[in-house]
Amino acid sequence: MTKSELIRRLRHTLTRFYAQYHLAEERKIFAKFDRTLFSEDFQSFGFYVRELEHTLASLEKLQGNDTAQYQFYSHKLLAQCNALADALTPTSRRPATIAETGASARERQKQLIHQLPPRERLEKYYAALQALNEKLEKQHAGYMRTTDHSAKQYYLRQIEITKQRRLRCLEAIELLEEYLALKQD
Repeated sequence: MTKSELIRRLRHTLTRFYAQYHLAEERKIFAKFDRTLFSEDFQSFGFYVRELEHTLASLEKLQGNDTAQYQFYSHKLLAQCNALADALTPTSRRPATIAETGASARERQKQLIHQLPPRERLEKYYAALQALNEKLEKQHAGYMRTTDHSAKQYYLRQIEITKQRRLRCLEAIELLEEYLALKQD
């Protein structure tokens, strides 16, 4: 996909998003957002629209073919839309939250980590990355040790799942580091 095509699709997504909620710009949104997505909480709809537009403008300004930067800004824009849509969805129509469903301790822990301030969250992400790297090493060792075909297939599936989790962790670290760097400027 070319840069202009990506931007066109994202612009179209934003247009559909605005049309779906067609709120007055001064309407206050009573929500607390992740700082990697929006710079302030409890602002007007217009404020959040300007932040979405700023993210799209940052994407449009990119030069060259650095796919990582294009990916970063496009993922950020979509995450901003999702977060704002969640804030605009009445609580009666929202799916049950993790606390309401009695989800596992791991899910509750994950939710708590996402609520931490950016620097503390970054430390947790690096710890998670280290744990995933160690898990990958153990899985590779298990794969190399076993001679059973079905066990090898099991290890390959587990390695693939762990690699995907590691990639998501790296993306989260990159997003958070980019946010912190922009915040310092």
